[in-house]
Amino acid sequence: MNDLTFVDYSLLFLLVSINIYFTYQYFIRIPQRHIILLPFTITIILYLIEYPLKVLLIVFPVIDVSKIPNYYMFEINKLLIAFAYATSYFIFFMVTVLYLAGKTKSIKPSLIDLLESNLDYVTKLASILGLISILVLLYRFYIGEFYTFSGYYKQSLIDIIFNNIALHPLAVFLLLYVNKKNKRGFNTILLYTLTLLVIFDSIMSTSKGVLVWLMIVYIFYKSIISEKIPLYPKIIFPFFFLLYFYYSYYARYFGIYTGNVDLYTVYGNMSNAYYNYEDFFSITWAAIFNRVEKFENLYITIQSTGTIDKGYFLFGSIAEIANIIPRFIWHDRPFLYFNYFVVENILVRGLKGVSSSIGRIGESFFILNYLGVIFGSIYAVISYYIYYKFALKAKSIFQVLIYLLIYFFYFTQDNYLFQMVANLILIVIYLSIIHLFISKKNQRLVNTPLK
Repeated sequence: MNDLTFVDYSLLFLLVSINIYFTYQYFIRIPQRHIILLPFTITIILYLIEYPLKVLLIVFPVIDVSKIPNYYMFEINKLLIAFAYATSYFIFFMVTVLYLAGKTKSIKPSLIDLLESNLDYVTKLASILGLISILVLLYRFYIGEFYTFSGYYKQSLIDIIFNNIALHPLAVFLLLYVNKKNKRGFNTILLYTLTLLVIFDSIMSTSKGVLVWLMIVYIFYKSIISEKIPLYPKIIFPFFFLLYFYYSYYARYFGIYTGNVDLYTVYGNMSNAYYNYEDFFSITWAAIFNRVEKFENLYITIQSTGTIDKGYFLFGSIAEIANIIPRFIWHDRPFLYFNYFVVENILVRGLKGVSSSIGRIGESFFILNYLGVIFGSIYAVISYYIYYKFALKAKSIFQVLIYLLIYFFYFTQDNYLFQMVANLILIVIYLSIIHLFISKKNQRLVNTPLK
């Protein structure tokens, strides 16, 4: 990057200050007890990491950038433009959030009482989802499918329903919750088994996102039961994350993590990483830097959007909703996955079969150019409606399940405004079937006369 002038530093300081100001306003105005339950909180945290923090790491690098593979060379003027766009989006989002959240009088969302009053139902659902998730993961281990990196990933309806990562965090949360009420029994075994399998799957695939949602689920669970996080998770989580970022980076750039991956492959990757531990700090920092990629992808999007044919994605990820239509009805339905499209047409021109995200902010620019900042308010309204309808003022346990699913599957991922809506609809249908099964079974038990 070229040297920064006084004006450059001043603009950078101004943009960072604006982000800090609105974040501060949010945390002093919103009730603290259950603040993590609000979708805005996780959105703000992810935004601060992906954009302001990433910009500061670019401008003030901690390590020599030559040690960061595939480092993108930024121009300061274009960087400030991209950061100003992200900040403008954030302003629209925060102004709308502060207005809507200020109208909310209730402090304790009704989803907490509904989980408590439907403990028997939640226990049965936790058992079913936990068992299904375990069987799915075991099957994936058996066939050796840990991480789909190359090749178009086409799923059938059965794949989407049973082999979808959205179910795993929901199952872990429900098992955590019922285990708090009854620490012995079948669900306790399911909880520890599923957690270990999820961590094992993450190690085999080198996917760091899995561990992130596992941590988010735990924090969310602690907020639900109004407990502080103990000291040992605060120490273990960061320490384990650093070790895992180091291993994941080493495996991806110097080892094997696609194709025929097995335990011997993982052992080889771990051995090589261990014997090169003297580069621990540089490798770990480079892994974190590369993983926080949304700002970099926004930067590239701003430079490239006007020169591509958007095709089906004229309005961004909303085209993915068409994936709900089965191929036996629409035989020649095109491959509609925005993540693959942006890689092939924006991030790495011509590269097929690789998925990456430009984030909701990048998508907003992709759709409306600089006017896309208004999507910040649109996303805030959508988030508030979902929270108000399915969490704050929820009237049934099924509405609570919908909110948990959307929170873990949608809010915790800074992807796109409408990404994976088709998958979400199918999973909701799948949950509806299980919900009806449990409800009818409970009803039969209630109506059975005592002998």
